Amino acid sequence: MVLLMAILHIGIDDTDSGEYGGCTTYIGALLVERLSREKVEFIDYPNLIRLNPNIPFRTRGNAAVVLRLKISDNYLEKIKDIVINVVENFSMIKDPKTNPGIVFYNGSITDDLKNFYYKAVRGFVTLDETIKLIKKHNMHSYKIKKGLGIIGATAGIGADLTKDYTFELLAYRYHDHREKIRKIDSLSVKIMDLLLGDVTFNNYDYFSKRVLISPHGLDPVLFGVRGEYAECVYIASKLIQAYEPIERWVIFRTNQGTDAHMTLKKISELKEYDCGIIEGIVEYPPRVIQGGHTFFVIKDNTGSVTCAVYAPTGMLNKVARMLCPGDTVRVFGSLVRKNNVINFNVEKMEILSLAKKYVLRNPQCPKCGKTMTSAGKNKGFKCKNCGYKTKNLTKVKVNVPRSIKIGIYVSDKKAQRHLTKPIERYDIKLPKPSIDRLIDLWHFP
Repeated sequence: MVLLMAILHIGIDDTDSGEYGGCTTYIGALLVERLSREKVEFIDYPNLIRLNPNIPFRTRGNAAVVLRLKISDNYLEKIKDIVINVVENFSMIKDPKTNPGIVFYNGSITDDLKNFYYKAVRGFVTLDETIKLIKKHNMHSYKIKKGLGIIGATAGIGADLTKDYTFELLAYRYHDHREKIRKIDSLSVKIMDLLLGDVTFNNYDYFSKRVLISPHGLDPVLFGVRGEYAECVYIASKLIQAYEPIERWVIFRTNQGTDAHMTLKKISELKEYDCGIIEGIVEYPPRVIQGGHTFFVIKDNTGSVTCAVYAPTGMLNKVARMLCPGDTVRVFGSLVRKNNVINFNVEKMEILSLAKKYVLRNPQCPKCGKTMTSAGKNKGFKCKNCGYKTKNLTKVKVNVPRSIKIGIYVSDKKAQRHLTKPIERYDIKLPKPSIDRLIDLWHFP
């Protein structure tokens, strides 16, 4: 009997909880171990797909996990049963905000699936849209509680990683350590960054002296190393000294650090929750409010919008304060409502051109050349050096050198979002090569 082989895509989302912990990637790691014992072939690394981080009903990091397998047709139901069992047993369903969903798709990735992914990572998609797409492609979905996770699961299946992608090796803690403080040797992280910083990113923030590879919540992740190639994150992980045992680890292929959520838009095209890139001219001098947050308005030929650059972004916030009316900028971010006010929250900014900045200064004394001072309201100017007085002179307009330059400015590393492309990745040659085979050591156990 000849067995027909099929490609099966399995999308999983919305299994974690901000209150109780959990992690969709951990469920993915458990499934990698479980399915590796079965008659399946992984045709790609597990995909970790970040979606629009602005969606208000997301659980935590708004990430879906996708497994892509080659299996025999008669094995499909067993695989489904394994996946459903693991998701049911390890999802944080006691949290009312957690509504897991699983989607199984047998077939090739079509353009409408890719378009759905881009809409989910850059904007807002509804449950009804998702169900229509699932029915159109004869997918099988499995919902737990409200099952909102089928939205991210479907989007993850359609994820387009043909142009750019990165890798992340995630190492997980044993259950009895998950409420304890993570202990990672910071010196080992800095050494790893020194040796492999050209092929890994966001390892350590040298300004705040903070390890960036280790989270702080109740989730089971001990650390995650991000980089350009699977081999690099594997080697990097071996240089990290952790003061607790590692239960398991898996290498994921992901859209993190790629700006996948960004696309150029006109200001009038922006909708609430949208991520995007807008280009315009600064209208007014920036204003800084209590807490150090900076706001400025830009306009294009379709409208204007207030841009917000928050204090935790560090250098980006400082640069925003130095903008002037007439500067042309390209800002990367998202349209978000907070306290019933909508602003474009800036993640990154490119200054395209700088306007000339002028200040008014008192005139120089025509007799001795010293700077004059005001003689009083409507009384002209006087020179303290030689005593000369005049009502015929006015303040002089002087061009002041700008303290910022044309170029790209990003948030400090500790404030960067998962999807934001860091400066060190701008020299990466695209498109990156397709995945022909997986490295020998890409998961444990």
